[in-house]
Amino acid sequence: MHHYCRFLLIPVGVLFFLNITQGQSIVQGNATLDTAQKTITIPYTIQDMAPAGASKAHQYHLRLYYTQDGGKTFVGPLKKVIGHEGSQILPGQKKIIWNYTQESGLFTGNQVQFKISGNYKPSVIGLQGPKAVLNSLLVPGWGKRKVYPHDSFHHRFWYVPTIAVSSLLLVGALAHTLREDSYRQYLRATNNQEANTSYELAQRQHRVFVGTWVVASVIWLADIAMVAIRGISNQRNQRQLIQKNQQMDQKLGITTSYDFSTQQPNIGFRIKF
Repeated sequence: MHHYCRFLLIPVGVLFFLNITQGQSIVQGNATLDTAQKTITIPYTIQDMAPAGASKAHQYHLRLYYTQDGGKTFVGPLKKVIGHEGSQILPGQKKIIWNYTQESGLFTGNQVQFKISGNYKPSVIGLQGPKAVLNSLLVPGWGKRKVYPHDSFHHRFWYVPTIAVSSLLLVGALAHTLREDSYRQYLRATNNQEANTSYELAQRQHRVFVGTWVVASVIWLADIAMVAIRGISNQRNQRQLIQKNQQMDQKLGITTSYDFSTQQPNIGFRIKF
């Protein structure tokens, strides 16, 4: 599920007008107007709380708008921007630079207010890679808790393979025990009818034992394979996501750590979700 968030600011004169939902806290910072380059620069830091479950960070989809009539109407999303705007934005130090002369439409700068609006969702950052297979080797399904987002079907019902495999192994073990008892009865049989009955029963119980354990093994191996494939996909998507954010950082001269086990440094203003 996506969540909605927005904030407003007036960069000229470094005056911020904030309109925040979801109990977010803001630390204000400096936005700058460069009249020579005809740009407005908005620095900020996103520092969010990790969502429940495996993910350790959100990723954001943000767009820039402005109003010159006190918020009655907004123009945007603005297109002549560079920096951290658009999709798949990770927490950390961020900056948006807008070239207001290249943007279509009448922009006077009088009583201008800016709005960055968008949504966020749990990110693939923080989900485990192929090493989650070790969890599924120990307990069927456990690895899914590590490689799928907390709101996904596989994460919520990770225990289904555990119950299925455990039940099948238990039924198989019981069938194995009963087979041994039937085989002993066959050996102690005093007539052909009793021997045949015990032998056929032992055969049926043996088939149940083999069948349940084969099915349990298939489910377990399928779970391990699914976790491995998803883990490899997570690893690839994480690299691509971090690389995309680092490329945006490099264009703006920002260095941000994308190790979400530590707190992010603060510049500009901070959004805390």
